[in-house]
Amino acid sequence: LKTLSAKARKKILQNMQLWAPQGGSWEEELAEENRNVTPEWKSFIKPMMDAIDPENCIEEAYHPKHDELFCFRGLRLMFRSYPASMNAENHGSLEKCCISLEKESKKSETAEPEKEKGSQPKVVVEPSQTAPIVAKQEEGKPTLTDKIKEEEGKE
Repeated sequence: LKTLSAKARKKILQNMQLWAPQGGSWEEELAEENRNVTPEWKSFIKPMMDAIDPENCIEEAYHPKHDELFCFRGLRLMFRSYPASMNAENHGSLEKCCISLEKESKKSETAEPEKEKGSQPKVVVEPSQTAPIVAKQEEGKPTLTDKIKEEEGKE
């Protein structure tokens, strides 16, 4: 460094600082126990799901089903996290697994609103439930049922 000019030495020091490790070393980062290097399977197969959708107009030549490595990795991730997708109908094809997965999600989306509509509790008031309320009213004042009976009698 002594034979270089002051300007060159300054530039070298700046570059050394630029490439100096920030925080910890790469060994420490790789040794972290909670580090997850495996991608989420849903985000990994998103290109396949997009290509299956006819609205996206993906040409056959650019379809991800032709990339064997992508399909292999996608199947491994899917089967690890979602073993129910491995069945005889899919024949080990990532495209068929994605299609069946999409069908299942559409079925569950249509089933959920029906459950929500049907699961609303119907309020049925029985006379045994209203009896304590009527008994708590003060004596001498007409109850609601008395008022209704009076109105029905007038008609």
